[in-house]
Amino acid sequence: MYILNRIPRTGDHVDLEGKRYEVVDMDGNRVDKVMVMRIPTDPLK
Repeated sequence: MYILNRIPRTGDHVDLEGKRYEVVDMDGNRVDKVMVMRIPTDPLK
């Protein structure tokens, strides 16, 4: 919520420290489920 500067909605995502955090499910104003995925890095860089 701090990064978005608002209450998140389903489908919102934030990329932070090589990971993507995506809101999968909300329960009212409460985040119920979050999917965390590694962001692939380019090995040639």
